Amino acid sequence: MLKNRKARRGIGFLAAGIILLSAVFMFNHVQKDPVIYGNDEASIIEAIKSTKGLESSEIKIVDIADFDNNRIVGFYFDNKPGYVQFTKNEEGNYGQVVMQTGGNPNIQAFLIRSLPKEDHPPKFMIMTSEQNQAAKLALRVNNEVIPQEIQTGQQSALWIDLAEADKYSYSFQYYNEKGEPISP
Repeated sequence: MLKNRKARRGIGFLAAGIILLSAVFMFNHVQKDPVIYGNDEASIIEAIKSTKGLESSEIKIVDIADFDNNRIVGFYFDNKPGYVQFTKNEEGNYGQVVMQTGGNPNIQAFLIRSLPKEDHPPKFMIMTSEQNQAAKLALRVNNEVIPQEIQTGQQSALWIDLAEADKYSYSFQYYNEKGEPISP
């Protein structure tokens, strides 16, 4: 009878130990944050590749720009332009907010209006590829022309600040190195 009690107590301790270890193991795995952050170039690429349709794409980061708690990353995936925006959380990690891709592989403009207006005006990010032949850009925004030089022969990102407005109407005119109008 005494041996039986000791055996039951031993089995009880063993079962409690197994349950406790299982609970600790499960807690550690459930607590792991599945969010991929944009804290560095490697995690930014991982975040981009976690997007449906881009899992096996070749990703090239062109520019990482921080605006207070916002990080905007211009990138190319399979030679197509895009950008992804991250916002810094309370722990200091950049969580993904917005991603947009464009259709023109040579030169693509993205209007960025999601930055806090009190700190940063809306911006255009102009993405160019190695095949881009446009050396100059005349960006007309609300009837104001903003001339810009553009890099040719390499992937690049150009940032253009816009004046604050309720609505934007804009158009682009591109020019080659000789100043002749071209279609990108």
